[in-house]
Order: sequence, then C-alpha cells, then structure tokens
Amino acid sequence: MNTKEFATLCGVEKRTLFHYDQIGLLKPIRVRENGYREYAKEQLGTMDMIKIFQASGYSLSEIKGMLAGNTATKSRYLKDAVERIDNQLEKLTEMKAYLKDKQSLLHDYQMLPVGTCRIEERSLCYDEKEVDSKLHFFSFLRDGTYSCFRMEENDRFYVCKIATDGAHRISGKAISFFLEIPSSEEHLPRLIREQLNAFQFDGECCYYMESMPHFLLDNSEIAVLKITVFERKSYF
Repeated sequence: MNTKEFATLCGVEKRTLFHYDQIGLLKPIRVRENGYREYAKEQLGTMDMIKIFQASGYSLSEIKGMLAGNTATKSRYLKDAVERIDNQLEKLTEMKAYLKDKQSLLHDYQMLPVGTCRIEERSLCYDEKEVDSKLHFFSFLRDGTYSCFRMEENDRFYVCKIATDGAHRISGKAISFFLEIPSSEEHLPRLIREQLNAFQFDGECCYYMESMPHFLLDNSEIAVLKITVFERKSYF
C-alpha cells in the first residue's frame, strides 16, 4: 500500500511516516524508482507498538533502539511499558477523582448560597500530614490525593486525603457552609467562629475545608472555601 493508504490505516499524517523513514524508525518495505514508498500490512503492528511506546513515555530514539534489539531486549521493554502504563492509569484515576470532587464542590456552591448552611449526620475517614500553612500552597500536582485541609484554632494545619480505611475517623452531626473571603485573608479561624455563632452551631475548634479552584470563579480576587465543622462533643 502507498504512503497515504498506510497513514490512513495508522491514523497518522503522511509527514509522520516521512519523518520515521528519515530517522530509521519505520522504513517502507520498498521505494519505487519514482520515489513512491510502499508499506506492508504487517507493518501496522509495528506502528501500533511505536504509538503505544510513545504514549508510555518513551522517546523515538529509545523506541528505535528497542525495535533494533533482540527478543530479550524487546521483552524488557514490554515489561517496563506495562509498568509505566499502570502508573499512568493510577495517576489518571487520581486526576479523575480530583475533578469529580471539584465538580461536586462547584455544584454545592451553586446550591448552597453564602450565608446559608446545611446540618446533617456526617462521617469522615482520612489520612493527613501536618504542613506549615504559611509556606504551603495546595496543589493537586504537588499533593496528589490530599484533597482538603484541616485547621485547628491553635494554628496547626493539615492536608487530608479521604480514604475508606484511613487512620483518622470522625462522625456525628456536622454543619457545612461556604465562605467568600479576600485571597489575602489571614484571620480565617475567627471568621469561621463568627459564622458558626451566627448559625448558632456549637462546633468543635477544628475545621475541615475544601478550596474552590480560582479558575472556576468569576472573581479572582476572592477565595471560596467550603467549611465543615462537627458538633462539639459533650463529656460527662
């Protein structure tokens, strides 16, 4: 088959095949006297492997070396590619969960106006790590599945990852509400306590917070936080 036919079957541009020919990655089975290239249907499998290895993170030069290697070399590449793809799937699964969390947070923000609250029975199971709130800039790419914060009124600050078998667990009646604050606000515990007093909710001095990504907001000068506070426990 000619270059156009082969490129169409492979789902690539003709110039991609020209480039692969030039660098010796995938050469046509023959070149006619008029310069036209011909490819065999058996080479479709080779193109599949090139595309898969590229998607796995290999460079074209690495793939060229793999294709030129012996069976043992190719077997090692196959094993490594499977591991790379497994890692990518894990990361993509985490990214999907993060986006769904933010989608749910945005929906809550639209359905629960600032100045209103929701009180319900809640249960949280999570893992956490303590961080310096003045130095920490929360980012999914930096912290992965740590998707919310926990702040205590003594200024101890944690990032939390929700987990079905986490080390920490809390349950009971909880209040949730949104705060819109200036991005530079430094007195967050006081603002939360004032809002709790306005709602007449006797909450613990420990606040769970989710932050709305700025790109979802029309006003980039504010920060939007969803606050969850569990009811203060009474001990006799």
